[in-house]
Amino acid sequence: MRAWMVMTVVAVCLLLGNAGLAGAQPAAAAPEEFVFYGLRFGMSPEEVRKVYTLNAAGTEAVEPGHGMRSLQLTFDYRNRLSEIRAAYERPAEGLREAGLRQALKERFIQPIPARWRTVTASLDESFNRAAITLVLVSQQMRQETIEHFRDEYLRGME
Repeated sequence: MRAWMVMTVVAVCLLLGNAGLAGAQPAAAAPEEFVFYGLRFGMSPEEVRKVYTLNAAGTEAVEPGHGMRSLQLTFDYRNRLSEIRAAYERPAEGLREAGLRQALKERFIQPIPARWRTVTASLDESFNRAAITLVLVSQQMRQETIEHFRDEYLRGME
């Protein structure tokens, strides 16, 4: 009789243990950080300089490569990278221009916001007539900066 009770207790423990494991969810992986050719939002100018040579003002990469004509960087009020503007030379021929636009959409505009919800990706075709510019913005950093300046203006209005 004792052996039967021991076997029952062992069986119940095994069942409960397996049920607990079957219902357990694996730990969620940390979200993948957004990186654009070595640049991450929140980098300081010094960190950016480890990836790219910058102009004297520290706002544009010298010879950015990767098909880019220019790479302009915007830093927020804390001096952290918050916006990336990658310009690609606009081809003179219409179908080549359409091909470039489509390539930028497929490579960046469509997949980036789908994968990183806090990053917006858009094309600016009106600012510079000689280029099509890919604009990448950290929405969180943009909102924090707007709120910072709003508060600054509100204090000045008291």
